[in-house]
Amino acid sequence: MSFSWTLPSSSKQVNASGTVSDGSGTSSRAVPVATWISPKHVAEMLDVSEATVWRWCKTLPAFPRPVKLSPGCTRFNLDQIAEYLRSVGDGT
Repeated sequence: MSFSWTLPSSSKQVNASGTVSDGSGTSSRAVPVATWISPKHVAEMLDVSEATVWRWCKTLPAFPRPVKLSPGCTRFNLDQIAEYLRSVGDGT
């Protein structure tokens, strides 16, 4: 499925991946697009249980917080998870 929308007061088009095109054949990435992953996928990625992911949410202040997108749909921002892992790896 592909979709795009026109920016208000502009002829620029933005597609689902966040690429902006002005119709002249040039495009740029101007709109950040978040990737949302489930707690199960966070656990698999970090090789821990889902219970550990939830425990880290409660006990580690720097651990990324999940977002409730709708009833029964809680997700983590993949970029925030990656940034957390970089910071832990750097010891900061």
